[in-house]
Amino acid sequence: MIIKNYCIDNFTFIEAKFEDDDHKTSNRLEGAGVQIELKTPVVFFNKKYSNLHPDVLGLACLAIFYPFIGKRVTLPQPVSTRLPEALSRPIFTKTKSIEITNIDPSIPAYKGNGSSVLAFGGGMDSTAIRALFPDTFIVHEASIKEGIEVLDHTNSVVSLLEAQGQGSLVKTNSRYLSNPGGWHIWIGSVVTALLEANMRNASHINAGTILGSAFMSNGARYFDRHNARKWHGPSGNYWQQLFWDIELPMVQPLMGCSEILTMEASLKHFKENEILYCTAKNGMACGVCPKCFRRTAIKDYVLCQTSNYAAFDNLAVHNLLKKSPTYFGHIYSALISTGWRPPDFLEQYFRHLPADNAFALQYNPESIDFMPENLKQKIQIVLSDNFKPMSEDDIRKMRSWDQSLLERT
Repeated sequence: MIIKNYCIDNFTFIEAKFEDDDHKTSNRLEGAGVQIELKTPVVFFNKKYSNLHPDVLGLACLAIFYPFIGKRVTLPQPVSTRLPEALSRPIFTKTKSIEITNIDPSIPAYKGNGSSVLAFGGGMDSTAIRALFPDTFIVHEASIKEGIEVLDHTNSVVSLLEAQGQGSLVKTNSRYLSNPGGWHIWIGSVVTALLEANMRNASHINAGTILGSAFMSNGARYFDRHNARKWHGPSGNYWQQLFWDIELPMVQPLMGCSEILTMEASLKHFKENEILYCTAKNGMACGVCPKCFRRTAIKDYVLCQTSNYAAFDNLAVHNLLKKSPTYFGHIYSALISTGWRPPDFLEQYFRHLPADNAFALQYNPESIDFMPENLKQKIQIVLSDNFKPMSEDDIRKMRSWDQSLLERT
């Protein structure tokens, strides 16, 4: 694959030219690995991103086109040895080896000015980072699908921040290059923030990963991230590690915090209409899907209220909750331990969850181990000022969490 980068007026384009060993049909590199077919090889951003560091631009290209690349790729500019060395880790090469054809060992490493940008999705997790790290610059993608902007209330929130010089709203088709839509790799969601960080000479990118994703396998079982470093690298995740390797690290400052804690932080600093976790109803929360159910339950705990759950008595919610393991089951277990009770029509799906397992109500102090050295102290202070750390017993319960050992009735 040969990838080009160019700017026309105030637009930036990244375009892939396919060669014989490339393929326009592949599998998404996350979740169930759904098959995807590339509809267009041209990605656009309605901002001018010029004079980018070659490694930053190269990583952006890989994050967009990686599943479709065959044996080799020529990037828009020669890159340093950092990127090809990162891709030579066995965790990459066991599934695909890619040769980067244009390498220049003399290219110096990227170096920022100490500032940060936030890859802002508008949900609780990135909103909590916005609240607790107010000096970070907000970057949000407005997705363009077949020439039409996808409705998302977060766009209007970030437009106001942009007018105040505190954020950037970037319109791009990067999420809808393929059929079905969606980012090809999870780091695809950070490409715009990556480009914006380079233009602002930022030193790191904040992203909203939480306890459930970083340490709990979405609630199925504890994931030993320390052990994973052996093959993933110091960050504990091999895709995230690519950012660290080019010295513009992606940082997840709240990765030790559950959705319960990020909801607490978000509601403490912002109005409810500024915290989005679902955009299914004209860019706003639909109030009937499984995610909305979970977030409503969390919000009831945080605000000490009781909602009417009748709208969640639907097939989508029942179908998800009856599956084993219970998706984000550690969250429901923690809520039940506080006295929360699910509605009668869903009660059967929660009987197997322990009612004395509240580790998700505190932050995991182990998460500090996965922060860059120069940021550990600052992040530790923010966490300590806003949340309680897990006790040794909490950490023991977290590490032993495994839903395969729980018997459903």
